[in-house]
Parts: sequence; C-alpha cells; structure tokens
Amino acid sequence: MYLVTSEQMRELDRHAVTSLHIPEIVLLHLAGKAIADVLVQRGPRGHIVVLAGKGNNGGDGYAAARWLKHYQYSVEVVSLVHPETLTGSVALAAQSAIAAGVPVRVYSGQPLPEAQLYLDALLGTGQNRPPADRLLQMLESLSHTSTPIWAVDVPTGVDTDTGAVYPGAVQAVLTIAMAAQKIGTAVTPGCLQAGEVVVADIGIPILHNPSFATWIEPAELAARAAYRPVTAHKGLAGHVAVIVGCLPGAAKLAALAAARSGAGRISLLTASAIEPPLPDMLMIPVNGALRNSLPEGAVFLMGPGMLDAWPIEVVWSVVESGGKVVLDAEAMDAWLSAPEERRLADPFLAERVVLTPHPKECARLIGWTVDSVQKHRLAAARRLSQQANATVLLKGYRSIVNSQQSVSVNPVGGPSLAVAGSGDVLAGVIAALLAQGLSAYDAARLGCWLHGRAGDRLARRIPAAACMASDVVQELPQALADALGVKMKSTDK
Repeated sequence: MYLVTSEQMRELDRHAVTSLHIPEIVLLHLAGKAIADVLVQRGPRGHIVVLAGKGNNGGDGYAAARWLKHYQYSVEVVSLVHPETLTGSVALAAQSAIAAGVPVRVYSGQPLPEAQLYLDALLGTGQNRPPADRLLQMLESLSHTSTPIWAVDVPTGVDTDTGAVYPGAVQAVLTIAMAAQKIGTAVTPGCLQAGEVVVADIGIPILHNPSFATWIEPAELAARAAYRPVTAHKGLAGHVAVIVGCLPGAAKLAALAAARSGAGRISLLTASAIEPPLPDMLMIPVNGALRNSLPEGAVFLMGPGMLDAWPIEVVWSVVESGGKVVLDAEAMDAWLSAPEERRLADPFLAERVVLTPHPKECARLIGWTVDSVQKHRLAAARRLSQQANATVLLKGYRSIVNSQQSVSVNPVGGPSLAVAGSGDVLAGVIAALLAQGLSAYDAARLGCWLHGRAGDRLARRIPAAACMASDVVQELPQALADALGVKMKSTDK
C-alpha cells in the first residue's frame, strides 16, 4: 500500500481532474460520501460536529455534513471562516450543505457545541507550519474534550510529509484518508496522533510511482528468500560471516538469528577463543589482518558487540571485499569516518551495504540531536542514507528503511523488542536474507518485518517487560511462516 506526500497527493488530484476529467466538486462530494459512510458504519449515532477549514479539507467536511444530513443524522458545521468567503469547489460544497439544511457557525473563540463526535476537517494535507490564531484556540478547546475526534486525511497539527507534531495537534481516534494514506500518519510521531487509519476509495487511481513510500508487505520478498528446490544444498542458502567484537554474546545472538532466518552456513570470525552458540556453526580464528581471514562469497555482519570504534581500514577491508555487508553499532562510525569521496565513489554500494542505527546512533552519525531525529525520522533516515551511500534501517516504532529514492515503513513490531540484544537479532536476520539473494533494500525491509512480527508473536505469550532478545530469535521461524502465509502448528495457548 502506498504512502504519499502532500505534493504527490496534489499530483494525483490534478491527474484525476485534468486527465480523467473528473470535476473537483465531484471529488469533494465523493470524499464527503466516503467519510459519511465510515461514520455510519463505525461512528456514534448522536450529534456530529464538523470542524471545517477554508481549503479542500474543509470542503470534504462540508460534503460529509451534507451526506450525514441526507442519512438523517444530527449534524452541524463549525467553520474557521464565513462560508461567503470560500471560493471554488469548496464554496460549492458549503452551499450544498447549507441548502440541505446543515447549520453553520463561524468560530470566533466561543466554546464548541457539545457532540458525540468531532470531525476534524480543518487543514488535512495543507499542514506545513504550527497552528496559530483562531485555529490554535479551537485546538486548545479540543485538547480538553473527552469527546472522540476523527480526522479527515491528517489530524490538524501533524505535518503531512514528515510526521512532525506541532503544539496543540489533534489527538484522533480514527483518521479517514482520501485515496491513499499520507506518510505523516504512518511514521512516528504523527502516527501516534492519527489513531487507526482507514483509506477511502474516492475514485482517484493511484498510479504506480517508484518515488512513493510503501508499507512493507512481506509475502513476495519472503517467497524469494525462502524458496528451496528439491535439489537445494547449503550453498544455495548462502554463508553469513559474523565478525565478533569484544562482547561475543551480541555476535552469538546475531548468528542464532541468521540461522533461524534461513542462512545455509554460519561462521564466526574471532580473534579470541570462544564457544560457538551452536555446534552447527564454524569458528574462524583471525590471526593478523582481518582481510586475510574473510571467507570468499560470504555476507559479512560487523558491529554487534563492538564497544570501540574500529579502524576505518578494517571496516573498508570488509566492504571492499565486494560482498554484501551489514554494519551495526561502532562499525557504522568507522564507515562514516571515511572521506566522503571514498564512500560515494561506488554508485551501487547502497545495493549491498545496510546500516542499522537506532535513533541515538543516527543522531550521532548525522550530527543531529536525538530529539530532532525522533521528530523528523524520514528526513534523518534519508540524510544518513545519502551520507553513507548505503541502505539505512532506522530502528524504532514504525521503523523506516531508506535506500536513496526508495522508502518503506514497517507496520509491525512493538515494545517487546525494546530490549538489549534485539538490534543484534535484527542485524542477523538481515544478513541471512542478504545471503539468500535479496538486495540490501529488500533484505532490510523483510528483515525488519520478520523481526517485528516475531516481537508481536512473542508479546502474545510474554509481557513486554519480561521479553529477552533470545526469545525473539525463537519466534523467527513462525514469523517467516506468517510472511509466507503458511499454517504451522502453533505453541500459542
């Protein structure tokens, strides 16, 4: 499913009006009917108050009010501006609602009328700066109500393109998106204001565009990674080589996750004597330069369990070996420490290198504060991807995968994953998928989904506060089965 920006949605609207010859007023009335139909199906039967702005979002609100009146609902509109000042199709939508008997009040700071539900049709995709003046007054009134609020397209106060949340933003229970979900309601923090998002079909075709962001949908990716012909052998499933840092437990977790995610062979490269996590795994001693110990044809995982930044040349010896690489933790610092012209020299590097930062690491790598990263996660992931010339998976709730011009958002995963070692598990999953032939972007997307799904499955039987990273590893086979749509005997009670 596509996730669009405000400009992308405007272009879809323009295509519908200019190329398909659908009048704008028809689109407004189709939007209004879609909103009213969702309210009839899922909303309260009592009095509905539509809060309308002066733009197309307000026009959607007026159209919804007319349809609700047609459905014999008690409904009124509270408008930020006098209806006579409206223009174009929005004015026609307001006139149609008024002609149908919908009462309209102009907001001037008075208390909002009591209602069983408020419908926020104030700004929608037009939100690109903090609310002010009478709009801010209205939002302050809404912030003190216990009445449920539904939003049209985007809750007022949420940036459509970034998900940033401005002071006074509407806290919606449900958001009804016209034609396609807006990306600001899919990522944090905006998604936390949007509540449940329902996409309404209003007759605008969503033409394929590679620049559109998407939700991660795992089925096709999982089928490609997990396919095993009857003649399969371990070499077909690839080789993951985990480079062990000073804390070997993290590398062992990553190795276990790679094994449970389909890698045919697991090796641990270590300069010290440690026990393998399983007898299935090969220990490769590193004597002297690391580059002399790198197994040919392997996917390399570097970073878990490293406390100190590795020398730039050590990391580069791994990357320049020509294989696919997952860089985590301090290995990412070494990568970003290299001269920019060296990182950007290979235009295809992002197809084989994945970085997996959490917000604090991302902030350090791009020179932002953690707060700025969390408020602008899309921009932060894009910035790091460009600087590193790599695919970036920015971890956290609604994790973001960014590879140059492509962006995906993970719909699964929750607080059961907020535990030490969880990131090492994720890195191991991605390495295994790379070894099975997926590109860096596809491996990061599917790995992120499998990790999130495993966490969600774990949460069904263990409270989030009691989860451990090793528990997540045990759920990975079932998560893969879920991605493939395969029914397996479950141990869930």
